[in-house]
Amino acid sequence: MGTPDYMAPEQIEGQRGDQRTDVYALGTILYEMLSGKTPFTGDTNMAVMAQHLQKDAPRLDRINTAISLELAAVVSHCLAPRSQ
Repeated sequence: MGTPDYMAPEQIEGQRGDQRTDVYALGTILYEMLSGKTPFTGDTNMAVMAQHLQKDAPRLDRINTAISLELAAVVSHCLAPRSQ
């Protein structure tokens, strides 16, 4: 199934994973490495999964000004909704 903190939206929706799933997981790992936390948190696994489906991850350059705009943009692109 997956770990809710790192699950891509398509996994949460029950779809089969593909390369997009790996890109999303990479974005989540990079986000955590650079900020010290995963992009979405909540009291329950369901709350975390809902955020993956309904929210955009906070921009890293707004959390930590030492992170370059370019690196923040790469991570944001990895975590972008698949319709973009």
